[in-house]
Amino acid sequence: MERIRYNTLPPQASEQPAEQNRMGMTRRTFLTATAANVAVAGFVNKAWNERPSEREDTSIEDVLADVVTVEKEVVEAIEIPVTSEAFDRQKEMYTALYTLDREQILFVDAVGTIVGDPVPFADFVIQRGTKINEAGVEEPFFYKLTPAAKMDNGAYAIEGIPSEWSAYVQELHAMQHGVSSESLSYLHATADFRAAMHKDNEPALQAAILSGEIRTIADIVHYFAAKPAPGYESESTLDYINANIEFTGNLATKPIVVAELKRLLPGVCALESKYDNSVTSPDGARTIFQFKPRTWKKELDRPSFEPGVVVGLPEQVAAAGELFSKMYDRVLYWCYEEENYGGRNLLEEVKALFASQEDFERYFLTPLLVNAYNTGEKGIGVVVQAFVLNGGLAQFTAAAERRAGYDVFQAMTEFGAASDHPELDDYGPEASTYVQRAYAFAEVL
Repeated sequence: MERIRYNTLPPQASEQPAEQNRMGMTRRTFLTATAANVAVAGFVNKAWNERPSEREDTSIEDVLADVVTVEKEVVEAIEIPVTSEAFDRQKEMYTALYTLDREQILFVDAVGTIVGDPVPFADFVIQRGTKINEAGVEEPFFYKLTPAAKMDNGAYAIEGIPSEWSAYVQELHAMQHGVSSESLSYLHATADFRAAMHKDNEPALQAAILSGEIRTIADIVHYFAAKPAPGYESESTLDYINANIEFTGNLATKPIVVAELKRLLPGVCALESKYDNSVTSPDGARTIFQFKPRTWKKELDRPSFEPGVVVGLPEQVAAAGELFSKMYDRVLYWCYEEENYGGRNLLEEVKALFASQEDFERYFLTPLLVNAYNTGEKGIGVVVQAFVLNGGLAQFTAAAERRAGYDVFQAMTEFGAASDHPELDDYGPEASTYVQRAYAFAEVL
Protein backbone atom coordinates (compact mmCIF):
# COMPACT_ATOMS: atom_id res chain seq x y z
CA MET A 1 0.00 0.00 0.00
CA GLU A 2 1.21 3.49 -0.80
CA ARG A 3 2.47 5.13 2.37
CA ILE A 4 2.14 8.62 3.80
CA ARG A 5 4.77 10.92 2.38
CA TYR A 6 7.12 12.84 4.62
CA ASN A 7 6.91 16.58 5.15
CA THR A 8 10.64 17.18 4.75
CA LEU A 9 11.08 17.77 1.05
CA PRO A 10 14.31 17.89 -0.96
CA PRO A 11 15.43 21.15 -2.52
CA GLN A 12 14.14 21.92 -5.96
CA ALA A 13 15.51 19.77 -8.76
CA SER A 14 17.65 22.64 -9.98
CA GLU A 15 19.41 22.74 -6.61
CA GLN A 16 20.25 19.05 -6.60
CA PRO A 17 23.86 18.19 -7.35
CA ALA A 18 24.55 16.59 -10.68
CA GLU A 19 25.22 12.88 -10.51
CA GLN A 20 28.91 12.50 -9.84
CA ASN A 21 31.39 10.22 -8.21
CA ARG A 22 31.88 11.89 -4.86
CA MET A 23 34.72 9.53 -3.97
CA GLY A 24 36.77 10.24 -7.10
CA MET A 25 37.09 6.48 -7.52
CA THR A 26 34.15 4.13 -7.17
CA ARG A 27 34.19 1.42 -4.55
CA ARG A 28 34.16 -1.16 -7.33
CA THR A 29 37.17 0.49 -9.02
CA PHE A 30 38.93 0.87 -5.70
CA LEU A 31 38.38 -2.78 -4.77
CA THR A 32 39.40 -3.95 -8.22
CA ALA A 33 42.49 -1.75 -8.31
CA THR A 34 43.54 -2.75 -4.81
CA ALA A 35 43.15 -6.47 -5.48
CA ALA A 36 44.95 -6.16 -8.80
CA ASN A 37 47.80 -4.13 -7.32
CA VAL A 38 48.29 -6.65 -4.50
CA ALA A 39 48.24 -9.55 -6.92
CA VAL A 40 50.57 -7.83 -9.37
CA ALA A 41 52.97 -6.79 -6.64
CA GLY A 42 53.08 -10.36 -5.42
CA PHE A 43 53.75 -11.59 -8.93
CA VAL A 44 56.58 -9.11 -9.47
CA ASN A 45 58.17 -10.01 -6.17
CA LYS A 46 57.81 -13.73 -6.83
CA ALA A 47 59.16 -13.44 -10.39
CA TRP A 48 62.12 -11.35 -9.28
CA ASN A 49 63.02 -13.69 -6.42
CA GLU A 50 62.67 -16.81 -8.54
CA ARG A 51 65.41 -15.62 -10.96
CA PRO A 52 68.49 -15.59 -8.70
CA SER A 53 70.84 -16.63 -11.52
CA GLU A 54 69.47 -14.04 -13.92
CA ARG A 55 68.89 -11.21 -11.50
CA GLU A 56 71.92 -9.18 -12.54
CA ASP A 57 71.03 -9.50 -16.23
CA THR A 58 67.28 -8.95 -15.89
CA SER A 59 65.72 -5.56 -15.33
CA ILE A 60 62.50 -4.88 -13.52
CA GLU A 61 61.12 -3.73 -16.89
CA ASP A 62 61.56 -7.27 -18.19
CA VAL A 63 59.47 -8.63 -15.34
CA LEU A 64 56.84 -5.92 -15.73
CA ALA A 65 56.52 -6.79 -19.40
CA ASP A 66 55.08 -10.13 -18.27
CA VAL A 67 52.81 -8.47 -15.76
CA VAL A 68 50.43 -6.85 -18.24
CA THR A 69 48.75 -10.17 -19.01
CA VAL A 70 48.66 -11.15 -15.34
CA GLU A 71 47.07 -7.84 -14.33
CA LYS A 72 44.38 -8.28 -16.99
CA GLU A 73 43.67 -11.81 -15.76
CA VAL A 74 43.46 -10.68 -12.12
CA VAL A 75 41.02 -7.86 -12.91
CA GLU A 76 38.83 -10.18 -14.98
CA ALA A 77 38.94 -12.82 -12.25
CA ILE A 78 37.44 -10.49 -9.63
CA GLU A 79 34.68 -9.07 -11.80
CA ILE A 80 31.34 -9.40 -10.00
CA PRO A 81 28.86 -11.40 -12.10
CA VAL A 82 25.40 -10.04 -12.82
CA THR A 83 23.16 -12.68 -11.29
CA SER A 84 19.94 -12.62 -9.35
CA GLU A 85 19.67 -16.09 -7.87
CA ALA A 86 18.26 -15.12 -4.47
CA PHE A 87 15.89 -12.49 -5.89
CA ASP A 88 14.68 -14.82 -8.63
CA ARG A 89 14.06 -17.58 -6.10
CA GLN A 90 11.71 -15.28 -4.18
CA LYS A 91 10.03 -14.07 -7.36
CA GLU A 92 9.54 -17.63 -8.61
CA MET A 93 7.96 -18.61 -5.30
CA TYR A 94 5.39 -15.82 -5.59
CA THR A 95 4.81 -16.50 -9.28
CA ALA A 96 4.04 -20.10 -8.35
CA LEU A 97 1.65 -18.91 -5.64
CA TYR A 98 -0.23 -16.59 -8.00
CA THR A 99 -0.67 -19.38 -10.54
CA LEU A 100 -1.42 -22.09 -7.97
CA ASP A 101 -4.77 -23.85 -8.30
CA ARG A 102 -7.08 -23.02 -5.41
CA GLU A 103 -7.27 -26.74 -4.55
CA GLN A 104 -3.53 -27.14 -4.11
CA ILE A 105 -0.86 -26.22 -1.61
CA LEU A 106 2.78 -25.51 -2.38
CA PHE A 107 5.71 -26.30 -0.10
CA VAL A 108 8.86 -24.18 0.10
CA ASP A 109 11.96 -24.36 2.24
CA ALA A 110 13.41 -21.71 4.55
CA VAL A 111 14.94 -19.66 1.71
CA GLY A 112 11.89 -19.87 -0.55
CA THR A 113 12.97 -22.70 -2.84
CA ILE A 114 9.98 -24.68 -4.07
CA VAL A 115 10.11 -28.26 -2.82
CA GLY A 116 8.39 -30.72 -5.13
CA ASP A 117 5.20 -30.28 -7.11
CA PRO A 118 2.04 -28.66 -5.74
CA VAL A 119 0.00 -31.06 -3.63
CA PRO A 120 -3.67 -31.35 -4.60
CA PHE A 121 -6.37 -31.30 -1.97
CA ALA A 122 -7.41 -34.79 -0.93
CA ASP A 123 -9.02 -36.60 1.96
CA PHE A 124 -6.94 -38.94 4.10
CA VAL A 125 -8.16 -41.68 6.37
CA ILE A 126 -5.70 -42.33 9.18
CA GLN A 127 -5.73 -44.57 12.22
CA ARG A 128 -5.89 -42.70 15.45
CA GLY A 129 -5.58 -45.22 18.24
CA THR A 130 -8.15 -47.89 19.00
CA LYS A 131 -11.65 -48.14 20.41
CA ILE A 132 -13.83 -50.77 22.04
CA ASN A 133 -16.72 -51.75 19.83
CA GLU A 134 -20.21 -52.78 20.92
CA ALA A 135 -19.06 -56.36 21.30
CA GLY A 136 -16.38 -55.28 23.74
CA VAL A 137 -13.58 -55.97 21.28
CA GLU A 138 -10.76 -53.50 20.74
CA GLU A 139 -10.49 -52.35 17.16
CA PRO A 140 -8.68 -49.60 15.20
CA PHE A 141 -10.21 -46.15 15.25
CA PHE A 142 -10.01 -44.35 11.90
CA TYR A 143 -10.31 -40.63 11.34
CA LYS A 144 -10.77 -38.62 8.14
CA LEU A 145 -8.63 -35.59 7.49
CA THR A 146 -10.04 -33.20 4.89
CA PRO A 147 -8.95 -29.77 3.66
CA ALA A 148 -12.57 -28.60 3.39
CA ALA A 149 -16.12 -29.80 2.95
CA LYS A 150 -17.24 -30.86 -0.51
CA MET A 151 -19.75 -28.81 -2.51
CA ASP A 152 -22.52 -30.23 -4.67
CA ASN A 153 -20.31 -30.13 -7.77
CA GLY A 154 -17.62 -32.19 -6.02
CA ALA A 155 -15.21 -29.28 -5.56
CA TYR A 156 -13.88 -28.40 -2.15
CA ALA A 157 -15.60 -25.51 -0.45
CA ILE A 158 -13.64 -22.30 -0.06
CA GLU A 159 -12.80 -22.38 3.59
CA GLY A 160 -9.68 -22.12 5.70
CA ILE A 161 -7.37 -25.15 5.58
CA PRO A 162 -7.44 -27.05 8.91
CA SER A 163 -4.02 -27.10 10.54
CA GLU A 164 -4.36 -30.81 11.29
CA TRP A 165 -4.73 -31.61 7.59
CA SER A 166 -1.87 -29.35 6.49
CA ALA A 167 0.45 -30.74 9.18
CA TYR A 168 -0.25 -34.31 8.04
CA VAL A 169 0.35 -33.43 4.36
CA GLN A 170 3.52 -31.57 5.30
CA GLU A 171 4.89 -34.66 7.06
CA LEU A 172 4.11 -36.81 4.02
CA HIS A 173 5.69 -34.29 1.66
CA ALA A 174 8.82 -34.00 3.80
CA MET A 175 9.29 -37.78 3.87
CA GLN A 176 8.74 -38.01 0.12
CA HIS A 177 11.46 -35.43 -0.56
CA GLY A 178 13.89 -36.45 2.16
CA VAL A 179 13.76 -33.23 4.17
CA SER A 180 12.65 -32.39 7.68
CA SER A 181 9.08 -31.29 8.14
CA GLU A 182 10.25 -28.33 10.23
CA SER A 183 12.20 -26.96 7.25
CA LEU A 184 9.05 -26.58 5.17
CA SER A 185 6.27 -24.04 5.06
CA TYR A 186 3.33 -23.97 2.69
CA LEU A 187 1.47 -21.50 0.49
CA HIS A 188 -2.10 -21.60 -0.77
CA ALA A 189 -4.69 -19.31 -2.31
CA THR A 190 -7.57 -20.01 0.06
CA ALA A 191 -7.62 -16.59 1.76
CA ASP A 192 -7.75 -14.74 -1.58
CA PHE A 193 -10.62 -16.89 -2.80
CA ARG A 194 -12.50 -16.55 0.45
CA ALA A 195 -12.21 -12.75 0.14
CA ALA A 196 -13.36 -12.90 -3.48
CA MET A 197 -16.42 -14.95 -2.54
CA HIS A 198 -17.43 -12.21 -0.08
CA LYS A 199 -17.61 -9.60 -2.86
CA ASP A 200 -21.38 -9.47 -3.09
CA ASN A 201 -21.12 -6.68 -5.67
CA GLU A 202 -19.38 -9.12 -8.04
CA PRO A 203 -21.85 -11.96 -8.69
CA ALA A 204 -20.11 -12.79 -11.98
CA LEU A 205 -16.84 -13.32 -10.12
CA GLN A 206 -18.53 -15.56 -7.57
CA ALA A 207 -20.20 -17.59 -10.29
CA ALA A 208 -16.93 -18.01 -12.18
CA ILE A 209 -15.21 -19.28 -9.05
CA LEU A 210 -17.98 -21.74 -8.22
CA SER A 211 -18.05 -23.05 -11.80
CA GLY A 212 -14.28 -23.57 -11.78
CA GLU A 213 -13.62 -21.00 -14.50
CA ILE A 214 -11.50 -18.95 -12.08
CA ARG A 215 -9.02 -21.15 -10.25
CA THR A 216 -5.95 -19.05 -9.40
CA ILE A 217 -5.11 -15.70 -7.84
CA ALA A 218 -3.92 -14.61 -11.28
CA ASP A 219 -7.39 -15.45 -12.62
CA ILE A 220 -8.97 -13.14 -10.03
CA VAL A 221 -6.60 -10.34 -11.01
CA HIS A 222 -7.31 -10.89 -14.71
CA TYR A 223 -11.05 -10.72 -14.01
CA PHE A 224 -10.74 -7.18 -12.64
CA ALA A 225 -7.94 -6.07 -14.98
CA ALA A 226 -10.05 -6.98 -18.01
CA LYS A 227 -12.93 -4.79 -16.88
CA PRO A 228 -13.55 -1.53 -18.76
CA ALA A 229 -11.42 1.28 -17.37
CA PRO A 230 -13.45 3.41 -14.93
CA GLY A 231 -14.11 6.70 -16.71
CA TYR A 232 -12.72 5.38 -20.01
CA GLU A 233 -14.78 2.35 -20.91
CA SER A 234 -13.37 1.80 -24.41
CA GLU A 235 -10.30 -0.03 -23.05
CA SER A 236 -9.64 -2.59 -20.37
CA THR A 237 -8.19 -1.32 -17.11
CA LEU A 238 -4.87 -3.10 -17.69
CA ASP A 239 -4.52 -1.87 -21.28
CA TYR A 240 -5.29 1.71 -20.29
CA ILE A 241 -2.64 1.75 -17.56
CA ASN A 242 -0.04 0.22 -19.87
CA ALA A 243 -0.74 2.74 -22.60
CA ASN A 244 -1.10 5.93 -20.58
CA ILE A 245 1.25 6.02 -17.61
CA GLU A 246 3.73 8.88 -18.01
CA PHE A 247 6.48 10.33 -15.84
CA THR A 248 7.95 13.82 -15.62
CA GLY A 249 10.90 15.71 -14.16
CA ASN A 250 14.19 13.98 -13.39
CA LEU A 251 12.58 10.56 -13.61
CA ALA A 252 11.62 11.21 -17.25
CA THR A 253 15.34 11.59 -18.08
CA LYS A 254 16.00 7.99 -16.98
CA PRO A 255 14.79 5.80 -19.87
CA ILE A 256 15.77 2.51 -18.22
CA VAL A 257 13.94 3.32 -14.99
CA VAL A 258 10.93 4.59 -16.95
CA ALA A 259 10.78 1.44 -19.10
CA GLU A 260 11.11 -0.81 -16.06
CA LEU A 261 8.44 1.09 -14.12
CA LYS A 262 6.03 0.82 -17.04
CA ARG A 263 6.67 -2.91 -17.12
CA LEU A 264 6.22 -3.26 -13.37
CA LEU A 265 3.34 -0.91 -12.62
CA PRO A 266 0.71 -3.52 -13.60
CA GLY A 267 2.25 -5.76 -10.94
CA VAL A 268 2.07 -2.96 -8.37
CA CYS A 269 -1.65 -2.49 -9.13
CA ALA A 270 -2.25 -6.23 -8.84
CA LEU A 271 -0.49 -6.27 -5.50
CA GLU A 272 -2.27 -3.19 -4.18
CA SER A 273 -5.87 -3.91 -5.18
CA LYS A 274 -5.99 -6.81 -7.65
CA TYR A 275 -7.32 -4.10 -10.01
CA ASP A 276 -10.54 -3.89 -8.00
CA ASN A 277 -11.43 -0.20 -8.06
CA SER A 278 -13.94 -0.64 -5.23
CA VAL A 279 -11.33 -1.64 -2.65
CA THR A 280 -10.98 0.63 0.38
CA SER A 281 -8.32 -0.23 2.93
CA PRO A 282 -8.87 0.04 6.70
CA ASP A 283 -7.00 3.36 6.72
CA GLY A 284 -9.02 4.75 3.83
CA ALA A 285 -6.73 4.11 0.86
CA ARG A 286 -8.72 3.97 -2.37
CA THR A 287 -8.52 3.37 -6.12
CA ILE A 288 -6.65 0.68 -8.01
CA PHE A 289 -3.39 2.28 -6.86
CA GLN A 290 -4.55 2.51 -3.22
CA PHE A 291 -3.71 6.17 -2.64
CA LYS A 292 -4.06 7.24 0.95
CA PRO A 293 -6.44 10.18 1.55
CA ARG A 294 -3.65 12.46 2.77
CA THR A 295 -1.45 11.71 -0.23
CA TRP A 296 -4.33 12.18 -2.64
CA LYS A 297 -5.29 15.59 -1.22
CA LYS A 298 -2.07 17.11 0.15
CA GLU A 299 0.61 15.55 -2.01
CA LEU A 300 -1.26 15.28 -5.30
CA ASP A 301 -3.57 18.25 -4.82
CA ARG A 302 -6.72 16.33 -5.69
CA PRO A 303 -10.18 16.79 -4.18
CA SER A 304 -10.79 14.66 -1.11
CA PHE A 305 -12.26 11.22 -1.67
CA GLU A 306 -16.04 11.28 -1.42
CA PRO A 307 -18.13 8.27 -0.38
CA GLY A 308 -19.67 6.61 -3.40
CA VAL A 309 -17.78 8.79 -5.90
CA VAL A 310 -15.67 6.72 -8.30
CA VAL A 311 -12.31 8.19 -9.29
CA GLY A 312 -11.84 7.71 -13.02
CA LEU A 313 -8.86 5.72 -14.21
CA PRO A 314 -7.41 8.61 -16.27
CA GLU A 315 -7.14 10.65 -13.08
CA GLN A 316 -5.65 7.72 -11.17
CA VAL A 317 -3.00 7.04 -13.82
CA ALA A 318 -2.04 10.71 -14.05
CA ALA A 319 -1.72 10.86 -10.26
CA ALA A 320 0.40 7.70 -10.18
CA GLY A 321 2.80 9.12 -12.75
CA GLU A 322 3.03 12.36 -10.80
CA LEU A 323 3.64 10.57 -7.51
CA PHE A 324 6.37 8.29 -8.85
CA SER A 325 8.06 11.30 -10.44
CA LYS A 326 8.15 13.09 -7.09
CA MET A 327 9.18 9.94 -5.28
CA TYR A 328 12.20 9.54 -7.53
CA ASP A 329 13.73 12.82 -6.34
CA ARG A 330 12.92 12.14 -2.71
CA VAL A 331 14.33 8.62 -2.73
CA LEU A 332 17.64 10.04 -3.96
CA TYR A 333 17.45 12.73 -1.27
CA TRP A 334 16.93 10.27 1.59
CA CYS A 335 19.86 8.15 0.42
CA TYR A 336 22.40 10.79 1.37
CA GLU A 337 24.15 10.37 4.70
CA GLU A 338 22.95 13.76 5.88
CA GLU A 339 20.02 16.02 5.05
CA ASN A 340 20.21 18.64 2.30
CA TYR A 341 22.37 16.29 0.23
CA GLY A 342 25.14 16.35 2.82
CA GLY A 343 27.75 13.72 3.55
CA ARG A 344 28.20 10.60 1.50
CA ASN A 345 25.90 9.73 -1.36
CA LEU A 346 25.18 6.18 -0.24
CA LEU A 347 23.71 5.14 -3.58
CA GLU A 348 27.06 5.86 -5.19
CA GLU A 349 28.61 3.27 -2.91
CA VAL A 350 25.99 0.72 -3.90
CA LYS A 351 26.40 1.64 -7.57
CA ALA A 352 30.10 0.81 -7.29
CA LEU A 353 29.14 -2.87 -7.30
CA PHE A 354 27.58 -2.66 -10.75
CA ALA A 355 29.30 -2.78 -14.10
CA SER A 356 27.42 0.23 -15.46
CA GLN A 357 24.95 2.98 -14.64
CA GLU A 358 22.38 1.08 -16.69
CA ASP A 359 22.77 -2.06 -14.58
CA PHE A 360 22.49 -0.02 -11.39
CA GLU A 361 19.27 1.61 -12.57
CA ARG A 362 17.71 -1.64 -13.72
CA TYR A 363 18.73 -3.95 -10.88
CA PHE A 364 18.75 -1.62 -7.88
CA LEU A 365 17.32 1.86 -8.40
CA THR A 366 14.05 0.70 -10.01
CA PRO A 367 13.20 -1.90 -7.35
CA LEU A 368 14.19 0.67 -4.72
CA LEU A 369 11.62 3.09 -6.13
CA VAL A 370 8.95 0.38 -6.23
CA ASN A 371 9.72 -0.50 -2.61
CA ALA A 372 9.38 3.18 -1.67
CA TYR A 373 5.78 3.11 -2.92
CA ASN A 374 5.06 0.68 -0.12
CA THR A 375 7.30 1.87 2.70
CA GLY A 376 7.72 5.57 1.87
CA GLU A 377 10.72 7.46 0.55
CA LYS A 378 12.21 8.16 3.96
CA GLY A 379 11.51 4.58 5.03
CA ILE A 380 13.43 3.10 2.12
CA GLY A 381 16.17 5.69 2.62
CA VAL A 382 16.63 4.45 6.18
CA VAL A 383 16.97 0.90 4.85
CA VAL A 384 19.69 2.02 2.42
CA GLN A 385 21.46 3.94 5.18
CA ALA A 386 21.39 0.94 7.50
CA PHE A 387 22.59 -1.40 4.75
CA VAL A 388 25.55 0.79 3.77
CA LEU A 389 26.55 2.28 7.13
CA ASN A 390 25.91 -0.70 9.42
CA GLY A 391 27.85 -3.36 7.56
CA GLY A 392 25.34 -4.93 5.19
CA LEU A 393 27.01 -3.70 2.02
CA ALA A 394 30.45 -4.68 3.33
CA GLN A 395 29.20 -8.18 4.16
CA PHE A 396 27.70 -8.55 0.71
CA THR A 397 30.84 -7.26 -1.00
CA ALA A 398 33.04 -9.64 1.00
CA ALA A 399 30.87 -12.69 0.35
CA ALA A 400 32.44 -15.62 -1.42
CA GLU A 401 29.90 -15.34 -4.21
CA ARG A 402 29.43 -11.67 -4.93
CA ARG A 403 26.52 -10.84 -7.21
CA ALA A 404 25.64 -7.52 -8.78
CA GLY A 405 22.18 -8.13 -10.25
CA TYR A 406 18.93 -8.01 -8.29
CA ASP A 407 20.71 -9.86 -5.50
CA VAL A 408 22.22 -6.60 -4.21
CA PHE A 409 18.69 -5.33 -3.66
CA GLN A 410 17.69 -8.72 -2.23
CA ALA A 411 20.56 -8.56 0.25
CA MET A 412 19.45 -5.09 1.32
CA THR A 413 15.84 -6.19 1.92
CA GLU A 414 16.98 -9.20 3.95
CA PHE A 415 19.37 -7.01 5.96
CA GLY A 416 16.62 -4.48 6.60
CA ALA A 417 14.07 -7.10 7.66
CA ALA A 418 16.53 -8.76 10.05
CA SER A 419 17.92 -5.51 11.49
CA ASP A 420 17.14 -4.45 15.05
CA HIS A 421 17.60 -0.80 14.08
CA PRO A 422 14.68 1.03 15.75
CA GLU A 423 13.79 2.94 12.59
CA LEU A 424 13.41 -0.33 10.69
CA ASP A 425 10.71 -1.79 12.92
CA ASP A 426 8.12 -1.32 10.16
CA TYR A 427 10.30 -2.92 7.49
CA GLY A 428 8.96 -6.41 8.09
CA PRO A 429 7.85 -9.28 5.84
CA GLU A 430 5.36 -7.23 3.83
CA ALA A 431 7.75 -4.38 3.04
CA SER A 432 10.82 -6.55 2.47
CA THR A 433 9.03 -8.83 -0.03
CA TYR A 434 6.86 -6.17 -1.69
CA VAL A 435 9.11 -5.78 -4.73
CA GLN A 436 9.52 -9.51 -5.35
CA ARG A 437 5.74 -9.91 -5.24
CA ALA A 438 5.20 -6.96 -7.59
CA TYR A 439 7.73 -8.38 -10.07
CA ALA A 440 6.01 -11.77 -9.88
CA PHE A 441 2.59 -10.27 -10.61
CA ALA A 442 4.04 -8.24 -13.49
CA GLU A 443 5.40 -11.45 -14.98
CA VAL A 444 2.08 -13.25 -14.59
CA LEU A 445 0.17 -10.41 -16.23
